[in-house]
Amino acid sequence: MRVVFAGTPEFAVPCLRALAAAGHVVPLVLSQPDRPKGRGRVLEATPVKAAAVALGIPVLQPEKMGEAAEAIGAATPDVIVTAAYGQKVPGRILALAKHGGLNVHASLLPRHRGAAPIAYAILGGDPESGVTIFRMVKEMDAGAVLLKSAIPVPDGSTTAELEARISGIAGPALIEALRLIESGEGRFEEQDHSKATLAPKLSREDGALDFARPAAELARRVRAMTPWPGATAAFVRPGSPPLRVMVLAAAAVEGEFGGAPGDVVELRRGAIRVRAGEGALDLLRLQPDSRKPVSADEFANGFRLRETPGCRFEVAQA
Repeated sequence: MRVVFAGTPEFAVPCLRALAAAGHVVPLVLSQPDRPKGRGRVLEATPVKAAAVALGIPVLQPEKMGEAAEAIGAATPDVIVTAAYGQKVPGRILALAKHGGLNVHASLLPRHRGAAPIAYAILGGDPESGVTIFRMVKEMDAGAVLLKSAIPVPDGSTTAELEARISGIAGPALIEALRLIESGEGRFEEQDHSKATLAPKLSREDGALDFARPAAELARRVRAMTPWPGATAAFVRPGSPPLRVMVLAAAAVEGEFGGAPGDVVELRRGAIRVRAGEGALDLLRLQPDSRKPVSADEFANGFRLRETPGCRFEVAQA
């Protein structure tokens, strides 16, 4: 089949490579415009653009997809496939393809419609996640489903780790979906919209840790916000101003603990134990503002937690 592919981040790269390896013709790839990154603000190609260039496929990077309508029409696609593209596809663009558009979405729809389905699967404590391939319609992630592929969510997974696992099954799922369409075997099933949940784009505020919440919930938030936007708290030491800290790894502990939520209640080997609304949260790895990541032991030693009673963690101010 002739496939116009649209994607931007690393998640979408296996889908593009799978299309090429399976012998589908990809006459055109679309990706978001390159953006400056790093301290030097150097313009960096998107992962999908880099993969397309390596495969010898022409790439367009319009600010709005409608600007590429003429090129997409000239490519005479059988289908337009998007995977984490980052833009809504106008109906007039979908009409340019014989079979319309398919989206590769990193959740088991109708659960977690939106831009951050993997993080919300971890936040929700979902036992499984996966990929859904569905027909694109005007409403966000609401089109009829052609294919789902599920995997278990391993205990302790971060968003980055689960994303890599889902990305690994997305390519084969897409190839099977195209086979179903090409052979005429494909059947699209409408979603149960009453079961839909939303997974909106994350903001920095989503990473704030409120230690009045249960420890299990806090541990999931740390994993869900890794690598972005990061889980944050304010470390408060008597006599010193609050210090913004990113919590890179943490584990929930069941039981009853003294003190108030946010209090450092124990220093253990490899962990700073902090009282939560229910149970406690062991902070395992942290990164103080403008400093390098450190282990819990290094943090405790550097800030003399053993010699300083009354230390605690609070919600970091935005």
